[in-house]
Amino acid sequence: MLPLRVFGYSVFVHIPKANRTKFDPCAEICVFVGYATHKKGYRCYNLITHHVYVTMDCDFLESKYFFSSQLDVQGEKTSEPPSWLGSLNCP
Repeated sequence: MLPLRVFGYSVFVHIPKANRTKFDPCAEICVFVGYATHKKGYRCYNLITHHVYVTMDCDFLESKYFFSSQLDVQGEKTSEPPSWLGSLNCP
């Protein structure tokens, strides 16, 4: 079983040495789009190259969504407290 991740996180996908040269970066930033269906791995999409990677060799940047406006779409604004928090009578 793979650990559950939130869709839309930024992911750094490792590029094997056989697929890159000496001066190419060893990782590409992608967006997490889901899980593979027929093999074990994460599906990550690179918006620049339009390539989908299915890999286990990746690092999630869980503090940052790939799209900056995604927090507003999902209703998870971090700058202000939730509306229901003001109605509670907590000491």
